Amino acid sequence: NTIKAKNNLNVLSLDDKMRIQYETRLKQIRDEHSARVTAETKKYQEGFFEGELRGELKGKKEIAIKMKKLGIKIKEISELTGLSREDIEKL
Repeated sequence: NTIKAKNNLNVLSLDDKMRIQYETRLKQIRDEHSARVTAETKKYQEGFFEGELRGELKGKKEIAIKMKKLGIKIKEISELTGLSREDIEKL
């Protein structure tokens, strides 16, 4: 807190022009940091969503394989899993 107080005192002792330059630069640094954090958060969320979709697709394919082994028609498997006929035939 002592360091913060000294820094505030130093800023307050600047002339108007220097204080404006300091505050402008400080705002720029904060904006850049905020943009970086926002971008990282967005990447994380997109990666999580993509992984979730992959897992969901993998689960559907596993179920479709089991259904094929049980002799269930491809049309019915497609209706139940949402997988295309072509995808099911490849399994």
